[in-house]
Amino acid sequence: MRIKSFFSSSVDAALCEARRELGPEAMLIESRRSAPESRRLGEYEVVCAVTAPPAARGRSSNDTPSGPAPAPGFPTQDFAALVERVERLSLVLQRAESSALRLTLNPELAAASRLLESTELDPRWIGSIVSSIENSPCAGAAGSELHDQIQNRLTGLVSVDPTLGVPSAARRIIALIGPPGAGKTTSLVKLAARFALSGARPSLILSADTQRVAATEQLRAFAAILGSAFVAVDSPRVLRQALEEHGGKEWIWIDTPGWSRDEPSDAKGLAELISSVPDLDTHLVLPASMRAADLSATVDRFLPFHPAKLLFTRLDETSCFGPLLNESARTGIPLSFLGNGPQIPEDIEPAEPAAVARLILRHQLGIRRAASAAA
Repeated sequence: MRIKSFFSSSVDAALCEARRELGPEAMLIESRRSAPESRRLGEYEVVCAVTAPPAARGRSSNDTPSGPAPAPGFPTQDFAALVERVERLSLVLQRAESSALRLTLNPELAAASRLLESTELDPRWIGSIVSSIENSPCAGAAGSELHDQIQNRLTGLVSVDPTLGVPSAARRIIALIGPPGAGKTTSLVKLAARFALSGARPSLILSADTQRVAATEQLRAFAAILGSAFVAVDSPRVLRQALEEHGGKEWIWIDTPGWSRDEPSDAKGLAELISSVPDLDTHLVLPASMRAADLSATVDRFLPFHPAKLLFTRLDETSCFGPLLNESARTGIPLSFLGNGPQIPEDIEPAEPAAVARLILRHQLGIRRAASAAA
């Protein structure tokens, strides 16, 4: 397989260039705005692949293809990840083709597969679930039995870690990072109230979000209510000093600004600090109501912070929960907590595999199950 990036002033123009070079069978893998270092080549980048690259002009009979290689300037790490994505897509397509006939023999399973697609669950997991049921003694399951089989398999795919702080550390330091409006400040207060401040343990709330005066004052007020010390810091250097000065605090909570995609350079210093503190537990806070594509892009943008866990908020604002599992599985980062409303501290719960599976199925297969029972 040959994979190459093409740059131009528009996606259509880059795609035309790709098909001129690779042939009409070229497959579009990804399109996006060019990275800053590649912007001189064109405003947009498209990545295309072809399974049988055309013979190069003038190639001698002794020349042999060396396999897929990244285009000049294409980061090796990005290229390796891209190849992995193509291979996964190929596997999904093969599974879909091999199971298509068998699905027609079990209409209930075929309907369940379509309903799983409506949850925006990754096709890999749908294919894996369907295949495992088809190849099990429960291949003919229907109704509530089939629903339970699917839920059990989904449960096995969910990775969770609802702990706060690094267990082996002498103190618990928890930082919440994420995009603007994700609910970091509210989630921090919920967690502090429910877990860290339930006893008479020395605690500290640090606010690095000095860009929003309201956020600082909100945290200051909550800290006073909870009997916690409070410090506002305006730079990574001051944050490091505060962590050193308050070494006697057993619980330290850090609220951070909401970095948008247009502010990567502003977040660099804080990302370097947070990722360099060995006993710091970083939770990436994400709204469950965000579109799947935007969610993936947001997670990737915060990877320089080296988040240890994913904390999802706004579960009460959506009925589509497949992306929660998708992002955890894609990045290998477990889910920690789930926020489902504005009430403090009630509306947040530790993530549990069975609960996440039920959540994914609740508005799709759950409705179908109830309808079948009523009939």
